Amino acid sequence: MLGIAGGARSWGNPECVGIGKLPGRSPLIPFHDADAAREGPREASPFFMPLNGAWRFQLYDRPEDTPQGFPRPDFDDSGWSEISVPGNWTCQGYDRPHYTNVQMPFPGEPPAIPKDNPTGIYRRRFHLPEAWSGKRVVIHFGGAESVLYAWLNGRALGLSKDSRLPAEFDLTPHLFEGENTLVAMVVRWSDATYIEDQDHWFMAGLHREVYAYATGAAHISDVRARAAVDETCSSGLLDLRVEVGFAIEPRAGYRVRMELYSPRGARVFRKAQEQPVAMAENPYLYQGHWAEFLSEVRTPRLWSAETPELYDLVVSLINPEGRSVESVAIRIGFRRVEVRARELLVNGQPVMIKGVNRHDHHETRGKALTREDMLADVRLMKQFNFNAVRTAHYPNDPYFYDLCDEYGLYVVDEANIEAHAFLARICHDPRYAPAFLDRGMRMVLRDKNHPSIIMWSLGNESGFGPNLQAMAGWIRGYDPTRPIHYEGELQWDLYREKRVSDVVCPMYASVEEITRWAKSKTGDRPLILCEYAHAMGNSSGGLAEYWAAFRRYPGLQGGFIWDWIDQGLLQRDESNRPYWAYGGDFGDEPNDRNFCINGMLAPDRTPHPAMWEFKKLAQPVRVEAREIKRGSLRIHNDQDFNDLSGFVGSWELSVDGVVKKRGRLPRLDIRPGESRNINLAISRPPFLGHQLCHLTLRFRTRKALPWAEAGHEVAWEQFEIPWKAGPAPKPKGRKKLIPVPVELVQDDRRATVSTGDLEITVHKWQGTVASMRWRGEDILASAPELNTWRGPTDNDTFQATPGITPAPKAQWLAWGLDEIALTPLNCSVRAQRDGSVRIRCLQIAQARNTEDSEEHRIQHLQQWIVNPGGWIAFNNEIRIGAGLVDLPRVGIHFETTRGFERLDWFGRGPHESYWDRKAGAAMGRHESSVDDLYHRYVVPQENGNRTDTRWFALCRKAETGLLVGGVRPFEFGASHYSPQDLHAAEHINELRARAETHISLDVHQRGLGTGTCGPDTLPGYRIKPGLHRLGLWLTCFDPNRTEPGRLAGQIGADTRFMGQLR
Repeated sequence: MLGIAGGARSWGNPECVGIGKLPGRSPLIPFHDADAAREGPREASPFFMPLNGAWRFQLYDRPEDTPQGFPRPDFDDSGWSEISVPGNWTCQGYDRPHYTNVQMPFPGEPPAIPKDNPTGIYRRRFHLPEAWSGKRVVIHFGGAESVLYAWLNGRALGLSKDSRLPAEFDLTPHLFEGENTLVAMVVRWSDATYIEDQDHWFMAGLHREVYAYATGAAHISDVRARAAVDETCSSGLLDLRVEVGFAIEPRAGYRVRMELYSPRGARVFRKAQEQPVAMAENPYLYQGHWAEFLSEVRTPRLWSAETPELYDLVVSLINPEGRSVESVAIRIGFRRVEVRARELLVNGQPVMIKGVNRHDHHETRGKALTREDMLADVRLMKQFNFNAVRTAHYPNDPYFYDLCDEYGLYVVDEANIEAHAFLARICHDPRYAPAFLDRGMRMVLRDKNHPSIIMWSLGNESGFGPNLQAMAGWIRGYDPTRPIHYEGELQWDLYREKRVSDVVCPMYASVEEITRWAKSKTGDRPLILCEYAHAMGNSSGGLAEYWAAFRRYPGLQGGFIWDWIDQGLLQRDESNRPYWAYGGDFGDEPNDRNFCINGMLAPDRTPHPAMWEFKKLAQPVRVEAREIKRGSLRIHNDQDFNDLSGFVGSWELSVDGVVKKRGRLPRLDIRPGESRNINLAISRPPFLGHQLCHLTLRFRTRKALPWAEAGHEVAWEQFEIPWKAGPAPKPKGRKKLIPVPVELVQDDRRATVSTGDLEITVHKWQGTVASMRWRGEDILASAPELNTWRGPTDNDTFQATPGITPAPKAQWLAWGLDEIALTPLNCSVRAQRDGSVRIRCLQIAQARNTEDSEEHRIQHLQQWIVNPGGWIAFNNEIRIGAGLVDLPRVGIHFETTRGFERLDWFGRGPHESYWDRKAGAAMGRHESSVDDLYHRYVVPQENGNRTDTRWFALCRKAETGLLVGGVRPFEFGASHYSPQDLHAAEHINELRARAETHISLDVHQRGLGTGTCGPDTLPGYRIKPGLHRLGLWLTCFDPNRTEPGRLAGQIGADTRFMGQLR
């Protein structure tokens, strides 16, 4: 049926990795001459023809069901549909995506595949350009999942496996004049599926670009350019090897001409260099038709992620008559990569890897990315201070590496190998040895010229065995200039001796583990985490602790966060509400649910708050306080190759978040890795003892860069200045206000406390403040009560790492924290001698499924002190029994009536922050709506928290404001969803916003951690048993007449009132 050697079952034979494919090579498009090649782009070449766009398409249940004669030009495909290429058919209305993490999507043992095996046939007609007559013509398929078969005009071209690397076939013998018919068949499941088990969607189809190109009969078949520098990094050597192919009988007299242009466009050599093409003078020693150059380049401009200096290399093939046959151009960078004495060195400098793992993903197109998608990723990485990317877990599109070369990102290029479900077996299976070797070889052969690639990775989570050792041996023999990376050789032992990997690259090791390794001074390899800080849902807690370790301990050189983008797929429900789907939402069984939702970006590439945390921790400038009260600081340049002159520094002095003074820093010409002391002319502004003074420094780009506009903020630092406060200013020309007395009316069941416009009702039998009214309107929709529950985060919900304590959600539910039942013990309301009224309510909650004892009991004592004029001291004492270890939060919760939407606060912001993820949120005055406070995670969960809050104001239009502050910093959240709403919903479309506003006020929430895959929340960020105090004050105000910050200042300055808080 298929007309291809290898038989009809070649998709199930692991020893068959390809038939008819051309050898791996760098992607080169020929031009007429050197000038045209240098100017590019490839689309300008008359020898390049894109074949993307609409193809005829039909899907069948299995390969055996495909119709006879479908490769023939006269086959009738008029009844077929059209499909977009590149694209996944699973994202275009055919079949379905399937997500698993480790387990295979179908049962069986490798290399067995299911009988039902979706098979798509693509057909496209094209006309050969007249200029291509007599040329050698090649078809390029950028990527096909999982097995590709190709025909031209009914003649078999070949087959290819490896979904993430190109397959090229020579069309020349089968071309027709005029119209030609190109046919591709893609089989979804194959023996190769077992080694593409990569914790991502299993898709299908031609998901990368398709194009044809033409060369002469004599042509440049490949270019290998090694742009090396010596140990001093002062002298460069271009080691260039150009391979020449002959589609006709080889003829002597051909020459290769080489020209090199500097990053500024100047010729490096005064005249073009030429070398003859080697011919077969001695068949015994003959290596092929090639020309080799060894050319010294004095003081080259070096490539690094900070200084992505690229040279234009133009190579031309000259025929025996002296005419240029064709020219190709590539961009190269001079740099040196080595591992020495526990350091990864680039150009002789140890570099901190500020990296991220990246899957190919788009919310509607799956694995089919456009160039604009890739550019958006690279720009975002640079803007958020990433300097490295691991192509997890397969080679990316060649354009992505072009961008990394140009914009400056270090790349760990990873082979398309992950045999996770059979981790310990396939790496030893000799049937899979050809596939391992083929994938490693073709990756290196394609990507060898990219300066951004600083390490080759053998794959991911595929155990360790001879198949991997064979691949490593070939790579090291072919390219000794780059280190090799492979986590699998460790097998969870950081101290295992080196076998193939030049770096110790564990995944999800804890801060404690890597610190212990660093102190042990084991071996001469650096430790770079290949995966850490698993970013699933509301996550990335404890990132600051990793970065403190990276900066403190020699041998630790950073790592790659898992991962870049949530792999949700945009869908709409029956009411046309959008949501992002994940495993199981397409009926894909078995599945691993939302374990593919673990990115620093949402599926639409909106940054999650964790991005701001990383940006702060990885910033290129650090500032230390020397004598902060005198403005004495030390600025450290954390860059490896650039001084700080490209940045402009500024400072601002604020009191309670209000800027009082601004200034500019002196010119920043601090050399890389060095520091300088500076002194700022700051002086203590007028402020009171309860107020906070902050000095904030900001560093912005001086001019526009390819990845950011001028003025883009790259770093900031903030210090609280412990100046001694001045005396309180005396009011001038103001009449003394006479407080409105507090009135109390009560009986056995209820009490009403009122002062001025404020009225509070207490239900004694419930032990709660039932209502609060201001100017006759209800403020509260529910009473302030104990709250120990949150919408569980993904890290709260499950733990995928064996041998680690299970995620806490199950225990929380067993204790009944989601529906906590409070029992009132007593409630009293008493007038005080100072004119205030004290409300005291005591409640207890007994954990479900436990003995009725104090050990599993929570006691909540509320004390409200209503003062004349309406200021309220609100003290909460929460005592957690010794048996209730590690709760979600400790605080209170209430609802306001509808309409409370506008927020203003003094604390960390503007984005959400948590106990163990707040380094990237600055103290200051911030504004938001309640709607905007909500952060949209793919799976609804706890979100929107703000830490280190001093006060916040919640307003209903311009009519009514509720102002809440604390005697010490507290956490708060405001949402139109309750914690129970978040817990019940599995997708964002299931949420229904409530008119009321839910307010949470916490001593702390449990930290976020990274527990779904890796270390759980660190002990220092967990809620411990014992007594927790939440001392708050609150009042109502008129937003038209009163600025909340000023009112908060007046309240804080009232020492008598503040003395009521505990």
